[in-house]
Amino acid sequence: MEPEGTTAYAGTPAFIIAGAASLGQYAIQLAKLAGHNPIITTASPHNASLLTSIGATHVLDRKRSNESILNELPSLTGGKPIMYAFVGAPFDPEACRLGRDALAPGGALGILMPSPAGVPEDVANAGDGKRVGYATGNIWLPHGRECGIALFKHLTEWLEKGILKVWQEHSIQWKPFC
Repeated sequence: MEPEGTTAYAGTPAFIIAGAASLGQYAIQLAKLAGHNPIITTASPHNASLLTSIGATHVLDRKRSNESILNELPSLTGGKPIMYAFVGAPFDPEACRLGRDALAPGGALGILMPSPAGVPEDVANAGDGKRVGYATGNIWLPHGRECGIALFKHLTEWLEKGILKVWQEHSIQWKPFC
């Protein structure tokens, strides 16, 4: 990460849906690394301590209604608008709608999925200047190459220093991946 990367989003809220999923955990850690605050996520309550240990500031029960979560967000952000939201796996149209509805006008929603064809039309055409982007996570495709190079430039260092942690399923401790 370039030096300005740790401050570029300082103090801006981030909303990560499905934070306990592996991609959600990475998203939380990268949001923390980029300076986002607060970092709000949805997950089962039993995952709250794990998620706060890697950077989430608030963990909302994923079984709550979208309306209930949306009503609580302004108090968690101190009234700051949410300009960045992320929906990882497993893909869920209602999670996409939650991300879309949480965004302020002009905000950006990232959705991880193999094809944008599965995104509900009302999310894809969010309105209010909201942007919706889709990622496949494949750095070998031309559109992901630049990001992959930047990430891998720092990945070993981040893992060695514990900046980025990899959680292994069926373990209660963080363990190095490599």
